[in-house]
Amino acid sequence: KALLAGNDVLLYPEEIPWAIQYIKEAVYDSIICPEEIDERVRRILKLKYWANLHNCTYIDTTNIYQDLNKPEDIVLLRKITEQSITILKNEKKLLPLIRLDTLKIATLIFNPNISNTFYNTLSLYAPIDTFHFSEKTNTTKLLDTLKHYNVIITSLHQTNRYSYRTFNFSKESLNFIKELENLPSSVILNVFASPYSIKIIPEIKNLDVLVLSYESNYYTQHISAQVIFGGCLALGKLPIKLNSKYTYQSGITLNNNIRLKYTIPEELNISSKYLQKIDSIIINAITYQAFPGSQVLAAKNGKVFYHRSFGKLFYDSIYKVDEQTIFDVASITKIASTTLASMYLFENEKLDIHKTLADYLPFANNTDKAKLSIGDILAHQARLQAWIPFYKDMINDTAKHHLYFSNQYSEQFPYEVAKNLYVFKDIKDSVYKRILNSKLSPSKKYVYSDLGFFLINEIIEKLSMQNFDKLCHSLFYKPLGCITTTFKPLNKFPILRIAPTEFDKEFRKQLIWGYVHDPGASLFGGVKGHAGLFSNANDLAKIGQMLLWEGEFGGMRYLKPATIKYFTQCYNCPQNRRGLGFDKPEPNPDKDSPVSRKASLLTYGHQGFTGTCMWIDPKHQLIIIFLSNRVHPTAENKKINTLNVRNKILDVIYESIEEGSN
Repeated sequence: KALLAGNDVLLYPEEIPWAIQYIKEAVYDSIICPEEIDERVRRILKLKYWANLHNCTYIDTTNIYQDLNKPEDIVLLRKITEQSITILKNEKKLLPLIRLDTLKIATLIFNPNISNTFYNTLSLYAPIDTFHFSEKTNTTKLLDTLKHYNVIITSLHQTNRYSYRTFNFSKESLNFIKELENLPSSVILNVFASPYSIKIIPEIKNLDVLVLSYESNYYTQHISAQVIFGGCLALGKLPIKLNSKYTYQSGITLNNNIRLKYTIPEELNISSKYLQKIDSIIINAITYQAFPGSQVLAAKNGKVFYHRSFGKLFYDSIYKVDEQTIFDVASITKIASTTLASMYLFENEKLDIHKTLADYLPFANNTDKAKLSIGDILAHQARLQAWIPFYKDMINDTAKHHLYFSNQYSEQFPYEVAKNLYVFKDIKDSVYKRILNSKLSPSKKYVYSDLGFFLINEIIEKLSMQNFDKLCHSLFYKPLGCITTTFKPLNKFPILRIAPTEFDKEFRKQLIWGYVHDPGASLFGGVKGHAGLFSNANDLAKIGQMLLWEGEFGGMRYLKPATIKYFTQCYNCPQNRRGLGFDKPEPNPDKDSPVSRKASLLTYGHQGFTGTCMWIDPKHQLIIIFLSNRVHPTAENKKINTLNVRNKILDVIYESIEEGSN
C-alpha cells in the first residue's frame, strides 16, 4: 500500500520478511508491475550515487562521541528540548511548585532504570520521598502511605519508540495511576512518550498537572524536572489534535524562571574546557593532602553551570564525595543563618542595629559591653577579642571535670558536644559571663571576632521567641527548599552523607563526624550564631540566589531589596571593608583580600575555618561556593591557604566569564 501510494522507501517496517513477501505477491498478482519496482530502485541508487556512497570511506571513530556531541550542539539540543516541553494541564496553577514549606512531596517511580535523570533532578529542588512500584508491590499498603502526601509526582516513559499502541506502558502502572484517584493528593504526571499515548492514560479527577515531553532521554528528563519547579520555562504547544480537550496548539505557557536552572557552561558562553582548570587545581590540592574532598558550584544569571565533587570523605576512605555530601560550613553560618535572621528582624522593626547590647540583653548591664552597638558587632568592630577557648578551663580542671561533662544525656547534661559526651545545662551562663568579663580593645577597629555572634544569637532567640535553628529553618531553609542546610545533621541524615572534620585530640578526644567542629558551638549542642551550620553547595546556592534576586526565590519574597543592599554594602569604609555580617573584598591593594581580586567591590560572602567559602557578586550576577573538610584529620593543616586553592578557583571562573564575553 505504501508503494502504491507513491513511496519509494518504506520507513520502519515492523516485519521486513513479511513486507518483502507481500510486495512479491503484489508483483505476481500484477498489482504492481516489475518496471515500477525497477524505477523505484533506480531512483534510490541515483540518490546513493549523489551522496557518494559508491566510494567506500572509513570514519575515524576516535573521540566520535565528542565529535558528534560538541558543546554548541548540546546547547542547541537543550534549547530545542526547552522549547518543546508542553504543559497540557495545570489545575490550580500548581506549576511551578511554590510554598515548598507547605508541600509534602512523593515521587512514584514505575521505571527506575530509565527515569533516574528525571527523579534525580527533581531532588535538587526540594525534599522528596521516593516510592517504587513493581508487579510485586502491595498496592493497598502503598496507597495508604501515599495518602499522607499532598503532591505526588510520577512519570510514564515510552521505552520503545516503535510501539504505537501500548507505548510500552505496563497495564499495572496504568491501573495504579487510576487508583491514585482515591487519594486526596494532587497528582503531577509527566509523559515521556508520543502525544498519542495520552489517549490510553486514564483520566483521574486529581490529576492536576499533565506534562508532555515527547521522548524519554537525558535532556527531556533533566529539563522537564526543572519545569516542574520553575528552573526552566515551558513554552511548548501540542503539534496535533488529540481530542476536543487537547486540541492543536494546546499548551500552557510558563515564562518565568523562579528557581535555579541547571545547565552547561556553553549556554552562558563559558568554555567547559577552560573550567577544567578547576579540576586540576582541586586534584592537585587533594594529592598534596590539602583536604580529602570538596564540592564546587558556580552559578551565573540564575543558571548553575559548574557543579562538581572531588575526593573522598577522608583520605583512606572508600566513600567518595558527591553532590549530596554535607559539609560543616563553619563561619558561613554567620551569613547563612545569623545575618539572615538579623535582616528579617531588622526589616520587621524588631532589631535596630544602632541600639546596644544592653537594650536587648539586660544581663549586659553594668559591664563594659553594655554600650556595644549591634551594627559594630555584626561588622566586627566592637572591640571584642577574637576568641576565647571556653573549653580549656573545663578540661584542665580534672577535679571538676565530672561537673562539666557526662557520657550520658540527662536534664543536667542536655547539650551533646560529641558522640557520648554531654555538657552541663548552665554552660550558657558560664560562656556569656566569660564574654562579658573579657577585655575590650582600646580602639574601635576591625578585629574578626566570633564572640559577638554568641550574643547576637541570644538576641535573635529573645526577639523571635523561637529556638535559633528552628527559626532559620522555618523562615528560610524549608521554604527555599534547602534540603541539607541544617544544624545537628545527624538528626536528619546518615553519617555517611556527612564529611568528617578533625580528630580532636585535646577536647573531645575523638573524630568529629556529624558534630560541629567549632568547640565553642559544640558547647551549645552544635547550634550557635558563629558556627554549627551544615549544608551542601547546591542548597547554599539557593540562599545566594535569593539574595541576588533581591530577596525573591521560588515565587516567594524573603527579604526586601533595601535590606539586602544595606547589610551587604561596606558598613564603615574605608576603615573597615566588611558589611553587616558579610565579608567583602579588600579595596586596599596593599592588604590581603579574602576573595579574588577579580571580584567586584559589590561582592559579599564569607569564608569558613573548615575550608569553605561562599561569594556573591551582584555585578556579574555570580555565585561561587567551595566546600571542603580541610581540617581533617587536623586543623593544623593550612595547605589550602598556602596553595591558595579557593582564590585560584575563583580566578578561573572569572577568567572563563571574561573569555566568554570577548
